Amino acid sequence: VIAELEASFVHLHQAMGLTTDANLGEAVKFFGQDFTRHRAMLATVTHLHEHLGQFIAYARGNGVTPPWSR
Repeated sequence: VIAELEASFVHLHQAMGLTTDANLGEAVKFFGQDFTRHRAMLATVTHLHEHLGQFIAYARGNGVTPPWSR
């Protein structure tokens, strides 16, 4: 699971690295839908926070306090 998570972040960083100020408005397919690069990046970043919340809830439910909460 950790290896897959790390690989996904490498892929995400590479994809976001292709985005420049000049091509932010370029149309891309994002999960089969038409997005601009800008919208896809914003959706990705905000969605990551949803997963962070899930990790926090899972950790706390298992008696683990996230390090930044101490």
